[in-house]
Amino acid sequence: GKGAYLWIIASPLYDRNGRLIGAIESIRDITDRKKAEEALQKEKEYVGFIVSTAPNLICGIAPDGTTISANQMVANVTGYPLDQIIGRNWWKLLYPGEEYAQVVQLFEDFREGPVVNYEMTLTTRTGEKRVVSWNSINRCGSKGEVVEIIKIGADITEKKKMSEDLRINAEKIKLFAYSVSHDLKSP
Repeated sequence: GKGAYLWIIASPLYDRNGRLIGAIESIRDITDRKKAEEALQKEKEYVGFIVSTAPNLICGIAPDGTTISANQMVANVTGYPLDQIIGRNWWKLLYPGEEYAQVVQLFEDFREGPVVNYEMTLTTRTGEKRVVSWNSINRCGSKGEVVEIIKIGADITEKKKMSEDLRINAEKIKLFAYSVSHDLKSP
């Protein structure tokens, strides 16, 4: 029929003279357990695929700042290979010097609740500044303590630049329109 997974244990059985006369066997059907393990493995692969191929930065950070995990997009945006990110302090690596003030502010804002669309400017491996809009959730242990901060971010550097360019152009148009209107009113 369908087949089954069995766990078989056998031990030899000897008579008083030490001769093998049989075996004591234990057989357990572990089909349900194996199916559950296979389903869990498929789910793990599915989630892993989503995280690794997502167009967003996704990382896990321990409460002490140690980077637990990061997807490829983190490496793409920061310029650091994943092996130079994982295991290092996320905050000190990507928010060095004066940029660290953002981290202090972030932790103050965390006290007020979850952060949503929280913009921070990180420093890449080459020193370039990138603006990332972060959303964070805390993964807690059995006693309610934070064991990991899971961050999902979108690099909005180009979007911010375009918005600023549009603002500047709108100001120029406004000034131009004012000067044209002024010139038309003057004799």
